[in-house]
Amino acid sequence: MRRWLMVAAIVGLGVGLAGAEEPAGSAGPLVPKSAAARPAKARRLLVFNLCTGFRHAVIPFAAETITRMGRETEAYEAVVSEDIGLFEPDRLAQFDAVFLNNSTGELFLPKDLDKLPAEAQQAARQRDERLRGSLADFVRGGKGLAAIHAATACFYAWPEFGEMLGARFDSHAWGQFVATVQIDDSNSPLTAMFHGKDIRIKEEVYVFADKASRKDYWFDHQPYSREKLRILLSLDTSEMDPAKRAKGGRADNDYAISWIRRYGQGRVFYTAFGHGENVYRDEAILRHLLAGIQFVLGDLEADTAPSAALKEVSGAAIKASEPSSSSPGELH
Repeated sequence: MRRWLMVAAIVGLGVGLAGAEEPAGSAGPLVPKSAAARPAKARRLLVFNLCTGFRHAVIPFAAETITRMGRETEAYEAVVSEDIGLFEPDRLAQFDAVFLNNSTGELFLPKDLDKLPAEAQQAARQRDERLRGSLADFVRGGKGLAAIHAATACFYAWPEFGEMLGARFDSHAWGQFVATVQIDDSNSPLTAMFHGKDIRIKEEVYVFADKASRKDYWFDHQPYSREKLRILLSLDTSEMDPAKRAKGGRADNDYAISWIRRYGQGRVFYTAFGHGENVYRDEAILRHLLAGIQFVLGDLEADTAPSAALKEVSGAAIKASEPSSSSPGELH
């Protein structure tokens, strides 16, 4: 923590220095020089890279970025792993928060579960149940969960995970395109780095289906709702071609990008940013990620009152298209 004292002595503040740094001649990620808040104590962040479903190629680059960001700002120490054993209660206790780095699938079950002998299958399912409970207790008990992009495609067989994170992946109806992202909560410290201005970025925007546009069993279990979440950023569809906009399929035209929430005594941050390396080379978005991480670590205070209590969703309503199937879209 000596560096924090030096910074405070020089500028009179322990936080808020502008800029980011990248080693000369390095092709590595650009990272901020300072944290959004001074950590109350040394923090440990479990950066979990495991995927049992689709695996994004950007995962190693993202892990490097998150690790360097913690080291350079002294906001946290990152531990990068794919070992599910770290979710055993006694081992998970060493961390202040978990960061799901584009993780997908049933993380605590082996991919070849159906091919295992009956006894091994039973043991695997028992471990899965134990580790699920450990993660839920970890967050409810006052720790944190941060997740990016494809992490909404985790644990489809575990309803509480969707409730805890806030949404389930439905589709990326538009593929990758240059999106306009608007600031929903300009007063939040998690959006201060955007200075109230829209964000233009090439991204694969995720859609979280609503019950008004999907009438099947699967989407009766879609937890996304502004009545539960504090939405920070969302897709601005106001200038989209109507036909393109309609592909999203939400009757309320609500395509959230980032949010925070309380879950029990714990904190949750999710952002749909994170598909490609360009995201991790954008200083403002990295500061957004850093602020989200510090929020779940417990070092950055932010209002988590649900957005529905604050204002109505902006934008024109669109007619929802009929669903083509009762299961989520394919990740790629």
